[in-house]
Amino acid sequence: VLVVQPIRPAREILEGVVASVLEALGFEARTNVKKWTVYGSPIEVDVWAEGEDLIVYVSCKNREEPIGADVIHQEAGRVSSLREEPDLKVIVAPSFTENAKAAARAKGFELVELGMKVTGENAHEAFGILRERFEQLVELAKLSKRARRMVEEGLL
Repeated sequence: VLVVQPIRPAREILEGVVASVLEALGFEARTNVKKWTVYGSPIEVDVWAEGEDLIVYVSCKNREEPIGADVIHQEAGRVSSLREEPDLKVIVAPSFTENAKAAARAKGFELVELGMKVTGENAHEAFGILRERFEQLVELAKLSKRARRMVEEGLL
């Protein structure tokens, strides 16, 4: 029996799929949310999710061409200016250049490469790919946060 997860309505299809995945994993996810910067101005975040003692920032780039390092640097600047620091920073796109992958590693971003531009026709397939990947990322983020706490408390 195939159970099809409903895709949350959003301004952009990929944002709706990502929010649906995070909600299925127990998070409260919001799309196109305004978050305040340390400079006192708001920026719009594609998907912001909270739950399981984690804050997740997701930027969705549903483009035909591979995402380059310039986008990674732009997102890193956006995140570093936020008042609230996310525990997990993710960029989702059909594909990334090798330079973008290197920049993401250097800037602490996780990349989710879908291999396809998300449309209404393939949204459920994208949901399955994203759910599997986000399950892994959330588990790693929880372990990392737990380890940081233990170091701060002098237990490690």
